[in-house]
Amino acid sequence: QHREYIVRQMYNMYYSIYKVNELKELHMLETSTHYDYVFRLRFDVTPRELILARDYDPNYIHYLDIGQPDALISDWFNFGSNAIMNVYASIFLQLEYLNNFRFMKREDREENLLEPSDTYGGIYEHLLRDIMFLHKIPKKGIKTNCGLHYN
Repeated sequence: QHREYIVRQMYNMYYSIYKVNELKELHMLETSTHYDYVFRLRFDVTPRELILARDYDPNYIHYLDIGQPDALISDWFNFGSNAIMNVYASIFLQLEYLNNFRFMKREDREENLLEPSDTYGGIYEHLLRDIMFLHKIPKKGIKTNCGLHYN
């Protein structure tokens, strides 16, 4: 039952990210706007330092380095070019593709030592890591002061 709750939460989170990104893309088309960088933060994360996008290469997915194993990309705080963040937001559309071994084989992925399974590739940050790997998007962890708030 706990796993079903986690999967439902994951599905809802990635759907929300997808829909917000869709609104961003529609706004860009309607206003002829272009974004050099797009940021995504979890609702429960607060940056405590100024982060200047111009100091970072937009050709990478940047993430808060919290020292996770499995070469994971933390989902606390992410940014990159508009194109990279469109790939990020497309996780919802690729959940089935990414979260089983039918298409993207186990041997084609980085290891999953946290949630090893014979049936699925992982959840949350494993999916983020795998979609960036699939699209050959390089990643860079950043060290900055962010707070995580539980209510």
